Amino acid sequence: MKQYSRMDKLNRLVQTVLGEIIEGAYPYERYGMITITEVELSRDLRHAKVYISVFLDKEHTVKEEEVISVLEKDEYKIKKELVSQVRMKYTPKLHFIPDHTQEKADEIYRLLEKESHDHQGE
Repeated sequence: MKQYSRMDKLNRLVQTVLGEIIEGAYPYERYGMITITEVELSRDLRHAKVYISVFLDKEHTVKEEEVISVLEKDEYKIKKELVSQVRMKYTPKLHFIPDHTQEKADEIYRLLEKESHDHQGE
């Protein structure tokens, strides 16, 4: 079984808590599904890279960049809620970064499927 460091555990805890905060404060109907895919706290705990995926349906008029902008604008409110739930030496500056890993994986899958179908036709 893999041993996790204290920092790994704290990253996962902050990821979980931020996910709950964002899920409660930013409704799907308006902002789509916002998922915290990863959190990387700096060693001094003063900064946190917060990787997010935003899944939007056709009926959503908001764009991913706008969702990130709203999160950045509301950083103080989000941090206030975070520190009320997670005890840390410092309150980290949150850096919201779009995570397009799933979109890239989907594109690779589509290309592999296309290649597979092309070879079956030969």
